[in-house]
Amino acid sequence: MPAIPLLYGEPTFLRLVPGVFSAGQAIEIASLGSKVDFLNAVKVLPAFAGTSSGDESPKYHTTEGANKNQYSVLDGSKNYNILDGSVISEDAGADNQNKFEASVMASPAQRSTVITAYENGTPVIASREIGRDSETGLIAGYEFILGKVTDFKDNPQAGPHTIDFTIIGIATFTIKETVPGTPDIDHTDYNSIATGAGNTIQPTNETARTITEIDGTDWTRLLAGKVVTKLV
Repeated sequence: MPAIPLLYGEPTFLRLVPGVFSAGQAIEIASLGSKVDFLNAVKVLPAFAGTSSGDESPKYHTTEGANKNQYSVLDGSKNYNILDGSVISEDAGADNQNKFEASVMASPAQRSTVITAYENGTPVIASREIGRDSETGLIAGYEFILGKVTDFKDNPQAGPHTIDFTIIGIATFTIKETVPGTPDIDHTDYNSIATGAGNTIQPTNETARTITEIDGTDWTRLLAGKVVTKLV
């Protein structure tokens, strides 16, 4: 009987590559730092924003009259970000977001790295494996997201500690252009740090993984806050 073509298997690793902001800038990425590999993942769960992401439920000014009747007028006001003039969605904290939810075992240095990224709003590019292909038994592909660390939680316990955090896809990061029109970094810089045969990763008690390289289209999607999936 042939194998049933399905994904299976738990996550085994999480790789993070932090970005470095330009001096005095809060959104402009000037370069990429060194990769940080968590080789003992408990979970790395992706979530994808659907078409309703960013939709706002209508708001009304309401007055209650006799017999509990209510009379309403549509509230057309907006919440503006004064730094860039963009409209802040009222449901920006909702679950309909591109994100990785991670729980990993970490060394003291790795824990500090995540806390610093959380406190400073540092951009990070995260990668994970999506599982194995039941027809081949091999890793089926890899996923990536560029965003900020949120919802950090430390879990001290008698056994190995874990840290929980979420990486939310962010679409407001920009790339520094020392020469106008020429980004200082692109997908090739990321690949040289985190993907390909020169950057394999070997989770504990597992075979080494060669993470698939990303291309220019993938890089654009990452900068738009989207999850990028690369099948092997």
